[in-house]
Amino acid sequence: MRKRAAIFLFGTLLLSTGGYVAWCWRSFYVKPSLVFDSSVSPEGRKAMEEWRNTSSYPKALEFKWSAAWWNLGHPYDCEKTLPVRVEENANAGLWARHMVFGSWVFSKIAGEWDASTVVKIRGMEMFQQARLAAQMEAWSAAGATIEILSLGRPAGKGHRELGVPETQGASADAAEMYHGYPVLGRIKALEARERLVLLDDFTRSIREAAMPDAFLPEIPRHGIVFIEGEKKHEFAISFESGYVYAFEPGIEGSGVAHGRSGSYFQITPRASSVFAGFLKKSGIEQGGLDKK
Repeated sequence: MRKRAAIFLFGTLLLSTGGYVAWCWRSFYVKPSLVFDSSVSPEGRKAMEEWRNTSSYPKALEFKWSAAWWNLGHPYDCEKTLPVRVEENANAGLWARHMVFGSWVFSKIAGEWDASTVVKIRGMEMFQQARLAAQMEAWSAAGATIEILSLGRPAGKGHRELGVPETQGASADAAEMYHGYPVLGRIKALEARERLVLLDDFTRSIREAAMPDAFLPEIPRHGIVFIEGEKKHEFAISFESGYVYAFEPGIEGSGVAHGRSGSYFQITPRASSVFAGFLKKSGIEQGGLDKK
């Protein structure tokens, strides 16, 4: 009986000690917790929980003996893993931040936030791009239609500078011009799924890019127009270089860079195949994705 009692006592002591050590060292193996702002939607919460199980999520604290001994001696004042705070709003969409590891932005797939789209912000430039993408999503949510244009090369020398008013006679030989560039064809995305795919890939390509340091004059081969009633938001795109020019002095609250008579920002090539497929399906000649 004494032997059993001794074994029981030893086992209890061992389990208690192991549990105490595991509790004090939890910061070394438990990932940071998620703290949601009240603005985060159920879809946003679901995406964040999925992200927490991926390799891109912030890791637990690195094990160090100095910190480990401190935690054992100070169980109520352990070195803790700081939480990841999540917000969702109309200005920047869905994003997360950690005081040590940085910030991340997310995009939508099929109209819902998706953990696989996570991109780590490499400075405020990417946050500004996220603001712009969120603004386009707000236009779409407000009922704006999307129109895609295929643009040809301008007549005359090389290219014309975007945002500079057309000179007289520039459109003499063109049936239709778009800010100085001949229109090869245009099509509105009327089917809901097509609009969603175009918007998702375009806004994701914006979130994944950093703001350019300066605008380089490029020949835009495509245009995209958001139409809200009588109001239009017009953009010219060069997928080859990744530049997008907005034909307005500034996009509200976006913080994008400013040119002579408009604003410009950067995109990644992600949306190029989607644009190409949409135009090809519509039977429209493409001005830049497969031609020089």
